[in-house]
Amino acid sequence: MLVEFKKYHLNQLNSFVHTGKHSFTRDEIGFDENLVLTLMRQSNNLITASAQIMLAHTIPDKQKFIHLLTEKYRDCFFLQEDLDPKVKARLDNYFS
Repeated sequence: MLVEFKKYHLNQLNSFVHTGKHSFTRDEIGFDENLVLTLMRQSNNLITASAQIMLAHTIPDKQKFIHLLTEKYRDCFFLQEDLDPKVKARLDNYFS
């Protein structure tokens, strides 16, 4: 899960948070609603991955709880099947 997160989401979040291209351009042109929703869903993925790691080291049986939350609140997460096939193919070619 972390490998997929890094591959498909980390650069966008880093650019947004650490004064990359997104933070400079968004001051001037504003935020697209789809971009904001995608960033929020990606940040939920990061929080979920962190919770899974924490639970794996403390209470291993409770990791299943995270999967139940992901299924219940599916619209709040940006999963691999949400990726545009063209973007996915481009990223796969870049990393292979």
